[in-house]
Amino acid sequence: MGAFWKREYKKGDGTYLAGHIVLKDEFGAETKQKVVLFSNRDKPSERAPDFKLYRSKEYQPDGSSNTESQASDSSTDSQTDGESSTSNEDIL
Repeated sequence: MGAFWKREYKKGDGTYLAGHIVLKDEFGAETKQKVVLFSNRDKPSERAPDFKLYRSKEYQPDGSSNTESQASDSSTDSQTDGESSTSNEDIL
């Protein structure tokens, strides 16, 4: 279904997972959705989830945010195993 790579936080105080999952629509067409997986550090109870999965945002060097439609368009591009085109530090 997908793949994840371990990444370190900008400040070096922990790790998270970044990668992609493959989604199929009703016609069988596949698209890659970039995602990040964080440990739930602030679990209010034992029943709270251990991890949280989020859609990843594309890195914008000028600091501007993009729309979800732009992110979904770029998720269909072919990628290398390193997933180097996505920077998730801006959401940390």
